[in-house]
Amino acid sequence: MSWINTSLSFARGPVSILASVPVSILTARQIGRARNRHTTLTSNPRVCGTSSGRFWKTSKASACGRRSLQYNYPRLSGRGTRAALIANHVQVEQSLLFHYLSDLEAYRSSNAALDDSTLRHLDLLLDFIKKTYESTTERLTALLEKREITFDLLWAFFKPSTVVYTTCVGTGKPRCVRYDFGEEKKQMAGLDYFHIGCHYLDFDGKVFGEVSTALGIEKFRGTRQISSLGVFPLSYHQKEEETRAYLDKCGRKFLSLTSVHHCQYQGMAFYMKKNHPVKLFVNSRIMVDAAYFREANPNYARASIEESDSESSSLPGWTILGSDDDSEESPDAVKSNGMEPSDVKGDDILICSPTVLGFSLGNKLWGESPHLSWKEVRSLA
Repeated sequence: MSWINTSLSFARGPVSILASVPVSILTARQIGRARNRHTTLTSNPRVCGTSSGRFWKTSKASACGRRSLQYNYPRLSGRGTRAALIANHVQVEQSLLFHYLSDLEAYRSSNAALDDSTLRHLDLLLDFIKKTYESTTERLTALLEKREITFDLLWAFFKPSTVVYTTCVGTGKPRCVRYDFGEEKKQMAGLDYFHIGCHYLDFDGKVFGEVSTALGIEKFRGTRQISSLGVFPLSYHQKEEETRAYLDKCGRKFLSLTSVHHCQYQGMAFYMKKNHPVKLFVNSRIMVDAAYFREANPNYARASIEESDSESSSLPGWTILGSDDDSEESPDAVKSNGMEPSDVKGDDILICSPTVLGFSLGNKLWGESPHLSWKEVRSLA
């Protein structure tokens, strides 16, 4: 873990707050991506709801060995504009701290052994966050009690690393992704929406890991029921336990199919064509082979928010998936996170891909299909 001193840089005024706070390990690749996006970070103050463009500016802790506030930030994964390394200083968005106020308070109350200097710095930091976001907290709390939300508070509603519920664009069945960041954006056609950067677990036949993707919520006026958004934290689902059980079973089935399999399937499947799912009924044996699928369909990509049209954006919750990475890699690229299928546990099981790639021997077509009801042809496996 990299220990750093954290200070708040104001765009107006010389005030600064100094507190020793650790930040999760940033790899060279992550810092490099953050540095490359610094222009976006500073020129787009609406990221994550920051209207002032303020950021938490950090520097490396001195080697004097002084005790630091041992609080774990969520990983700064390089997605979105969560952090940047400029002149040996890590800059973290101020609004990110809002989401972890309760965690910081819990740490403060459970660590009486902290030295006076650290306690003063921590208290000053907590006091600043509370005062800065006092009205936001009051509004958000009142809305959440009624399970409602407004568009301008979506940034505060979605907490980083939260498991988010939505539905599969091709099958309409439940699925989950993990929230990374959010920002207000405008589509090329002029439509305003809340862009949700997230990721899920997938296997491309060679690599098992994370796929960066995106969801969108079209701008709306007034308040909306959270469950009507189509994209919301799983904890706000009216049938959370039932949905968790279904997704856990679905995820475990996916993890058992991360290789070549010969299965029997009867049900709906789909393939993407011109940014829209083309559905078809399948009642035949299917060869599950993600690697060969990619070789046969090198340009295959899931739907993209930037390319979607009015028909797409009218979908409930605008549950459109597409690559959300600035790199030049192919869409839907799977990036290893060091995790093997056997290592997947807990909520990570819920964010496994709800479909697998394969070839229908009966339809003579490549496509995607849900895998929960598949039966493996063991004699030919």
